[in-house]
Amino acid sequence: MSDLSADYVVIGGGTAGCVIASRLAQASYSVILIEAGADEHTNPLITSPVAAPRLHHTELEWNYKTIPQQALNGRQIYNCGGKLLSGSSAVNYGMWVRGDAADYNHWAKLAGNDRWSYQNLLPYFRRVETHYDANGDTTQHGLEGPIHITSGQRSYPLKAHVHEALLAAGHVDNADANTGTPIGISPWTENWRNHLRQPSGVAYPLKNVRLLTSTLATKVVLDTTSSPPRAKGVRLANGATVNASNEVSTACGALRTPQLLLLSGIGPPAELSANKIPLQAANIAVGNNFHDHVSLIQFHRLAPSYAAQGVAAGNPLFSARPESQQGLPFDYVTTFTIPSEILSPAIQKDGGKGAELLEPPGRAQVEMMVAYTVLGRGNPAHSAPVDGTHISTAVLLLTPTSRGSITLDPANPTDAPCINPNYLATNADRAMLREGVRAILRVVDGLVKDGVLEGEKAPEGFPALGTESSDEDIDERIRQLAATMYHPCGSVAMGSALDSELRVNGVERLRVIDASAFPGMVAGHPQMAVYVLAERGADLVLGRT
Repeated sequence: MSDLSADYVVIGGGTAGCVIASRLAQASYSVILIEAGADEHTNPLITSPVAAPRLHHTELEWNYKTIPQQALNGRQIYNCGGKLLSGSSAVNYGMWVRGDAADYNHWAKLAGNDRWSYQNLLPYFRRVETHYDANGDTTQHGLEGPIHITSGQRSYPLKAHVHEALLAAGHVDNADANTGTPIGISPWTENWRNHLRQPSGVAYPLKNVRLLTSTLATKVVLDTTSSPPRAKGVRLANGATVNASNEVSTACGALRTPQLLLLSGIGPPAELSANKIPLQAANIAVGNNFHDHVSLIQFHRLAPSYAAQGVAAGNPLFSARPESQQGLPFDYVTTFTIPSEILSPAIQKDGGKGAELLEPPGRAQVEMMVAYTVLGRGNPAHSAPVDGTHISTAVLLLTPTSRGSITLDPANPTDAPCINPNYLATNADRAMLREGVRAILRVVDGLVKDGVLEGEKAPEGFPALGTESSDEDIDERIRQLAATMYHPCGSVAMGSALDSELRVNGVERLRVIDASAFPGMVAGHPQMAVYVLAERGADLVLGRT
């Protein structure tokens, strides 16, 4: 391939990259979008709303493992991201969860600019979506955006039982969790359209963008004759260079964006020196502040009378229901806060780290779900038969205070980066997830008393967990079985590695516009936040500050 040129070059054709490239092309600029994976938009596994669990460990994803995690009994945890055009928006589970307004207000504080506050991001939340309710609150929701949203579209046989158990456990209904106040029991909300996935590269037109798919970028090319150095293009694995007359944007995701910057000589000098990479721009924050959502999944045996009714996946009666092919089998997502009398002492033990989680009171911190299927299939440590006899629960720690890193090992773009989320390294994180497990056990207890469930299918060698379980029993289960929910963020963050306009500190004409830039975690599944950040980032590139 001979060298190419454009006004703007975007590295990474994932969720954010497609948004950026599309918006820049709509503004009549020439744009080249570089994506390591292929265009799989017509692949039935991509268009299907129920195939996401089958995409793990395939060539459509970057399949990685973390380094051994001390708080998880030294286990290496599988992690991944989309390796195809549209990135993780083409392989994720489709949840559309905005998070807490406090999350974005904290972004603004960390980034040092109020443009990232919830109120100032509201126009972008509205711009992104076509809300499911044309009569909904238009101060919060858009009606003409590229991403179409559905909520509570399906109903499963155990819906009323689960709802009653959630209410009995002390939770309250929240008809719309996507208004900056997510606390409560909310309908399952997702970005499927007509029961099909909407990858970002389909929802955002790329017809005027030059696409380089199945093309690996190996480094950002810098003009080091200027001070500070200036991004001028991208080197490809085939040796060609793609030149940018205006700017380069990296949108490779929180696992690969820091890797690319480090390979380009941008990062902590000690890290670059250890990997024999010439220093081009010192930036000690590249690869730091990495964080992710950790979760615990449990399996529960249905009472035979309910299993026989086909209320769970694997039973032919369940498969015969139309909704079984229209999306993943959930009715609700429930978000809640951890009582301050539990969280505050843990934060004090951590020396005050995470104190922002205490303000404002009632901030979203944990999420739980009941699934009418067996989640987490393929975990060699524990599973359950997918034959209609079991359902699952999942608890997610939404606001981790633990921080890890992305580094090089080795300095080769075709190898995996060294991923260290540092899961559950703080007392606060362990307290929040433990209390989250107790919360779901109270819901399960209600379903047992209602005659729907017989009890938990515990892993071999472990006691079944219940409302009377000790902290140590819950903690040991977490250490042995907790895993990621595939939400890596923050590894090239605003306020440290980046300025408030997403520009890489120490380098001109280079931005990072993806989940790497999150200065803090969002108390929800981060897909919507990535779209909003990409829309805001595209405006910043275009000078709309």
